[in-house]
Amino acid sequence: MNLDTLSVMERISLLPRDERDSFIDDLSLAEMASPELWLRPDQLAAYHDPTPTVAVVAGRGAGKTRVGASWCNRKARELPGSIGHLIARTVADVRDVMVRGESGVIAVAEPDMVPEYIPSLRRLEWPNGSIALTFSSEKPAQLRGPQSHWTWSDELAAHNHRPDDSGATCWDNTRIGTRLGAHPQIFVTTTPKRVAVIRELINLGRTTTKVSLHGASTFANRAHLSAEYLRNLFDLYANTALERQELYGELLDVVEAALWRGDDIVLDATWLDSEDTLSVVGVDPGLTTGGDATGIVTCRASTERRLTSRRALVMADDTEADLQPERWAARVVAAWQRERDLTGKPPIIVAEKNAGGELVASVIEAEAGANSLPIALIPASRSKAGRAEPIVMAYRKGRIKHADQFTELELQMTEWEPPVPGGARGSGWSPDRMDAMVHAMRALLVDDSPLRRFGKLTPQHSTVTELPVAPWRRERNEYH
Repeated sequence: MNLDTLSVMERISLLPRDERDSFIDDLSLAEMASPELWLRPDQLAAYHDPTPTVAVVAGRGAGKTRVGASWCNRKARELPGSIGHLIARTVADVRDVMVRGESGVIAVAEPDMVPEYIPSLRRLEWPNGSIALTFSSEKPAQLRGPQSHWTWSDELAAHNHRPDDSGATCWDNTRIGTRLGAHPQIFVTTTPKRVAVIRELINLGRTTTKVSLHGASTFANRAHLSAEYLRNLFDLYANTALERQELYGELLDVVEAALWRGDDIVLDATWLDSEDTLSVVGVDPGLTTGGDATGIVTCRASTERRLTSRRALVMADDTEADLQPERWAARVVAAWQRERDLTGKPPIIVAEKNAGGELVASVIEAEAGANSLPIALIPASRSKAGRAEPIVMAYRKGRIKHADQFTELELQMTEWEPPVPGGARGSGWSPDRMDAMVHAMRALLVDDSPLRRFGKLTPQHSTVTELPVAPWRRERNEYH
């Protein structure tokens, strides 16, 4: 064990009990709460870094939230009356991790500077007049206009990076809005992902003085992580291509064994604008509570008679993490309704026969009430990699594009590793979004026979039997 990598309190915990107790007894309550005692040297380096943008790009569980929250409290104390912004992927992430979390701003605040949280105003208020407003990346337009002296952006890699009506993303608005005072500063904490914003951030950190990079591995924080948590992470990522990224915080340019490469994925929302099209909603059900999500991906394709001549577009990713059947079934029906409204033709729902297909059909039929929806159960394939191969080739031949940036789907496509017989074990997780997309594309581009019982699919007759959704479903807007 290298003592130089431990925090003061971690080193104190290694002392004999009488020496440890003597040291702690001499500390005041305020001194006990000081970040200088609790943060490791690598965390303190980021905590005190004056660079305009400080980026802590580290492994899972490495203590990113703790240093980010401590940094916010320091800025609030040192700049009385200042304005800060706290930004996470969702509203719940800001509230439950950044503000109220076990390592959040309130929990790590020093006794005389504990802020008050006012959820109705999306606001934190410190005793010295400093405030922080909370934002979600899902609503980037909220950041247009508000200004701040300092900003903490947590898990930037996982943010929604779709632009608002002005063409600016949440990260764009963050950089524009952090402009008050003589030294405005942004503090980023994130696990590395191969998304454009992280690549750009790391490149700037390597080539300019405007961004400084700080890293740490999961194991640097092992004193504060349970053995079970470490074991689960190790089982999931050890000996896979993502080990360096997820455990050691290193950004990988490419996952060698993954089926897709980043340049296989091209965005073009107008790809099929002049085409007669058929739409499907691919569903890959998550069957165990606490396990995989239910993948729900909508795709369109042109309707040439020759399957190898068709072109396709990924339209939407509505994957549902809640595995309660009524939740994901409602989202499937909402995705079906939205695509029907956009195209004027009802899409077909597809699921694989041996992956809960019968369950998908029965649950969706129950959710749709008295009306029925077109549901096709497609033939099972020998393996995830086997069923994905023709779809990968279609991407590489330029026959499939994406209508928008679907970050989580694209990460699964470019990160999931199939197992190699007698060799590497592959990824230890199931690519639910990727599977749903592959189901949809197989039905459109590889074998459309399961779809044909709902109508002819030639260019002249590419219509599906009308199966309307009940009026009460149209009025429900929970997922719109």
